[in-house]
Formats: sequence, C-alpha cells, structure tokens
Amino acid sequence: MHAAARPHAEREQRRDGTMGRPYLAGTRVAARLADVSITRDRHGRGLRGPIAFDSPVPPARPRTSRQRFDAITLRIVRDLDRRWSQRLGLVEYAVEDVPPVNDGWTDAVPLAALVRGSGARPTRLIFYRRPIEHRCSSGDDVEELVLMVACEQVAELLGVDPHEVHPNYQSDL
Repeated sequence: MHAAARPHAEREQRRDGTMGRPYLAGTRVAARLADVSITRDRHGRGLRGPIAFDSPVPPARPRTSRQRFDAITLRIVRDLDRRWSQRLGLVEYAVEDVPPVNDGWTDAVPLAALVRGSGARPTRLIFYRRPIEHRCSSGDDVEELVLMVACEQVAELLGVDPHEVHPNYQSDL
C-alpha cells in the first residue's frame, strides 16, 4: 500500500522490530539480507539471487515442440552417424518446419527429403517437423517416427534394407 494512503505509516513497526518511516526501509537491506535463511522460497517461485546461482544448475530441458523435436532428431542422427559413418561419408542433417510446396505430390506430404551431394556439396537429409508431428499423438510416437524415417533414408542412401540400419527400426508405424 502507498505511504500516502496510510497516514500513520511513519509510526508503524517494521518487520525487523524497529520503528521508522517507510522511506528509510531500504537503509537496512544489507543487514536483513545477511539474516535471510538459505531455504527462503518467497511466494513459491523458487530461490532467487546469489543463493540460487551458487547451487548446481540442472540441465535445461527443451521447452518448445521445435526444441524437443530437434533434440530427438539430434539423438537419433548421432546414433545412426556413429553406426554408419564409414559408409555414409559426409552427410548434413537438417530440420525444417514444412517441405516446400511441390506440384509433384500425389497422395501425401513428405516427412523427409534426401538430397544427394555432388562434387564438393555433401548429401543432405532434411526432416520436416510439422508433418512428422502431425502424424503422432505423443512424444514417444515422434521418436519412433523420426527413427523410422531416418532409417529409411539412410537405407536408401546406402542401398541396404532399413532393418539393417538400426535394431529398433519398425516399419509398421
């Protein structure tokens, strides 16, 4: 409440037990901060200030669907790249929101694109986030579908069966 709205504010007793005027309340801030307990969690918003920063910080979790999708795709692509790096050579992996509009689509929107490299240009495997997420009902489904799409694209690139690419590949999604 504003001091002007409280005519007797200058005679009120403050929390620290001293009498004083409201505009002098900030003069003892340093002394009061030294008395603050380490477990102070004011209004349930978590620890604030230097106490919170000195403690080990847990790793940040992805917050948006784009960040979650990127994390899932990165984990799967790293695994596949580690397994097949000798045969794959240089491959760039990318995630885009939607595929470019193409008149050649007949029945379905593509989930990924494989652009073969030539000369100095590396091969690119592009995952399309929105079409993949649209076909899934949960985060586990997204992971399974990304794995399926990645296995099929890598298998096409290597000329092998998708079941050989990764042991967790399922073609019945």
